[in-house]
Amino acid sequence: MLPETCEWDLQKLQLSLPDYKYSIQCIKPNLAEEWLPICAKKCLPPSGISSGSLAPWILWSLWKERNKFVFEGHSASPEDTLSKALVIEREWCTTKERNTLSKSIRITIPVQLPPLTVTIRSDAAWAPVGTTAGLGCFVISPTESHSFSKGVSHVTSALMAEGLAMLEAVKLGAKEELRKICF
Repeated sequence: MLPETCEWDLQKLQLSLPDYKYSIQCIKPNLAEEWLPICAKKCLPPSGISSGSLAPWILWSLWKERNKFVFEGHSASPEDTLSKALVIEREWCTTKERNTLSKSIRITIPVQLPPLTVTIRSDAAWAPVGTTAGLGCFVISPTESHSFSKGVSHVTSALMAEGLAMLEAVKLGAKEELRKICF
């Protein structure tokens, strides 16, 4: 590509890929101008897609088939690639609908805690840049509530930070000699 443009550098194409120069020139390098109008086009009923655009799914299928060709030597016909685009779009919509239904049906049952049970909630914050984490917990009892926080070093992951926060919550419960605890 030529700097600051969306045009192919014909000299570089001639030097690096002379056999494919004309094929590459047929590829339009900049879809930015055409992307929104392409996505705005609706699919017609025979495709089985009633909402949304098929363009992103076609491009995704083209990308996947291109990778199969480059890395595995497998070549697919345009018809097969389009069929795969339709299949993955339908799978996406079906899964999305199923997830929406399952979220709307979800029922939460409140947990009835035994009398005099203390609830301890823990949390952690970790930044992948350093090896430090912030740990904290809230102790909620029927009579009072208080919190605890501290910083620790040599923490290598968010999961490790969460585990350390939970450990501190357990230690705090033991230190305060709590007998009925809900984490």
